[in-house]
Amino acid sequence: PDPYSDDTWDAGLMVYSALGGFCFDDENYTDQQDLFIPLPGTVVDLYRVVNGEREAEPIRTATVGDDGRYFFDALVEGQYQIHFTYPEGYYAVAPNVGTNTTDSNTAIFNDGDMTQGYSEIINLGYDTVDRTWDAGAYMLSSIGDYVWLDENRNGIQDENEHGVEGVTVILQSHIGDEAWSNEAVTVTDQDGKYIFTMLKSSESYGKQYRVVFDFADDTTVT
Repeated sequence: PDPYSDDTWDAGLMVYSALGGFCFDDENYTDQQDLFIPLPGTVVDLYRVVNGEREAEPIRTATVGDDGRYFFDALVEGQYQIHFTYPEGYYAVAPNVGTNTTDSNTAIFNDGDMTQGYSEIINLGYDTVDRTWDAGAYMLSSIGDYVWLDENRNGIQDENEHGVEGVTVILQSHIGDEAWSNEAVTVTDQDGKYIFTMLKSSESYGKQYRVVFDFADDTTVT
């Protein structure tokens, strides 16, 4: 061997993969990305899957910023699963509607809890960047109030006046020039209160609502 030569200084390289996607606010309730409105505040957890089982703790966590995007790099080839937790008041859209680039991939929910959910198991290849794991959610609204007996007929809810139980309340809706149609029916409770929940409502959606009260024939509205 050459006493002046040292060939022991080696170097090794690794090639990593990455996962990412876009979290969107589905303001028009189409269950897919067609408005491309970001949903900041969504918490994204990345789990490793080993032998078909998701590990108990996430290996990475990211909170989506104003651009709606998240990205996990420096990942080795293997199986993964992503968990999305939406901001307060948001519910997951239906999964896999549209194309691979417009749909939402939150497809597995615990006990019907639509405020969070998991993706399917992801098979991440060697030297691969996959940015198609998106998640969409929307907000829902409520309409409600109070029916009371206006004993002094002044049109004002006075402190000594009480709610009326058992009044039928009908929620009607329409979009654009459509005719009004019944959407839901309820009755006032023992305190005269009623509420309709889980209603789709936004400027991008365009649905309008109104409330109809079905009073007895001998009732006068003040």
